[in-house]
Amino acid sequence: MKYLASDVLNDIVLPLIILAGAVAIALVLYFSIKRKIAGYNSKQLSPNSKIEVNINGAYITEKEMKFLEYLHRAMPKELIAFPKVGVDQVVKPKKDRVAFNSVMGKYVDVCVFLRKTMEPVMVIDLISDNPTVQQYEEMDSNVIAVLKAVKLSVLRIKLEDSYDIETLKTNILNLLPAKVVSLFKDNYISNNTK
Repeated sequence: MKYLASDVLNDIVLPLIILAGAVAIALVLYFSIKRKIAGYNSKQLSPNSKIEVNINGAYITEKEMKFLEYLHRAMPKELIAFPKVGVDQVVKPKKDRVAFNSVMGKYVDVCVFLRKTMEPVMVIDLISDNPTVQQYEEMDSNVIAVLKAVKLSVLRIKLEDSYDIETLKTNILNLLPAKVVSLFKDNYISNNTK
């Protein structure tokens, strides 16, 4: 009978004790990490604290601004574009927090939205003519994967001094989802042929 009791202890009770200990340690770690993250994100500045930050300089370059002017002339009035939009503002987490977290703090050069609903419908990646800058500003592979997952097309355009409006219109129409184009295509084409 002693032999049977020690077998039960070794085979059932001891593994259960080890499992319970591991679960307890995991829970303690989980809640302490969660508390630290929450504390880090919600720290308030004291009224008397000395704040040392600098202004970020030019938000966009002159060439990027010129491109936006041409883009707004080429787009249908139902669309609007904004520069340097955070990817975490364009997509939201579903089940995969890892994918979402991989694009936190990253942005796209230009994001095109439906004006009425502010739903993102296209992303524009601006390519510099300077090879060094071009390599530095190349779109992150995680950003590309996340945009592909939500079926947002990416239009790559080289920064120039001027753009052909008709070519820009064609490029935009070719990459927009069909359901979006159907919202304005007839009106957009008829207004532009007059």
